[in-house]
Amino acid sequence: MKSKKSYKIFFIIAILFAIFVGMIFLLQPFPRGKLVVLSNYTGSVWNSLGDEAISNTSKKYGIEYINIPTNGAVENVRLLGDPTSAANVGPVFDRFLTPDQAKDIYSLGLIGLDPIWIFYKSTAKEKITTLQDIAQLRVSIGPKDSGSYYLTKKLFALNAMNIENNPHFISSPLEDAAADFLSGKTEVLIVAASYFAPVINKIFFEPDVKIFQLPNAVDYHGVEGFILVTLPAGSIDVHKTMPAEDIELIATTVSAAVKKDLQPALQLALTLALPDLVETTPYFFNTYYIHYPAPVFDAILKTSPVALKYYAKGPPFLTKYIPSWLIYFPF
Repeated sequence: MKSKKSYKIFFIIAILFAIFVGMIFLLQPFPRGKLVVLSNYTGSVWNSLGDEAISNTSKKYGIEYINIPTNGAVENVRLLGDPTSAANVGPVFDRFLTPDQAKDIYSLGLIGLDPIWIFYKSTAKEKITTLQDIAQLRVSIGPKDSGSYYLTKKLFALNAMNIENNPHFISSPLEDAAADFLSGKTEVLIVAASYFAPVINKIFFEPDVKIFQLPNAVDYHGVEGFILVTLPAGSIDVHKTMPAEDIELIATTVSAAVKKDLQPALQLALTLALPDLVETTPYFFNTYYIHYPAPVFDAILKTSPVALKYYAKGPPFLTKYIPSWLIYFPF
């Protein structure tokens, strides 16, 4: 009798649970929301990998997904900080944000590094030994609301030069800037971008293109939002020994940022997508590799509490079995 009673109680509980779950799926009492993703310029890693990773996660959890192309990190900060903008996620340079820019957004984690790449034609090598020399040449650079333009402006300002007043600096969309450089219309190309950005990889293998290394690169480490990283010899192409020796580059970190009022469930869904858009970094930082994604610890931009739980505990077990609007509930 006792066994039959236990089975009966279990059966009743199972039926009640099934009804409860059925009501949740039918009524969907939790807000589903949508992800409006700033995808960056064509040729960026966020554009090529991030769009795919986030859209795949959105499909998996049934989240509405919208992609908005932008010129890069500076425009992204403006849109994420604008309460009238529908955008709620995009990559930003976390070390260069002001307190006012950071007050309404969170980082879901660091997703990589953007060094400042200064490319020049080997035929101009004798002309280039300093940034002052570069400022005398025709320089291709990204749009004024791009990260490339912003970081380049910072770099030259630290050397008492204003690129906005210099007609040698030609601002245009990244693909146009790269095309002008490769065709010979300009002599130098300056880009702040990931090693894995398609446009960067294409330029690496151009036969007459060299990477300019700042003679005093170490002096920029810790200044403003810059850090010093090393691109190891042979990391581009082992067989061709590219580069032939270690190259020191100044760079900054990139965060996947969200508006603070983005629903926790959607923040978690995005955090789950981050590993799929992160490539293994080739850089050394203070003699060790940096692993991403990772929480932000030393920038004005704070890491989302949702993301911090993810880094501490890992993904919730139930994310494999329940829809997006429930995944935060047991977390």
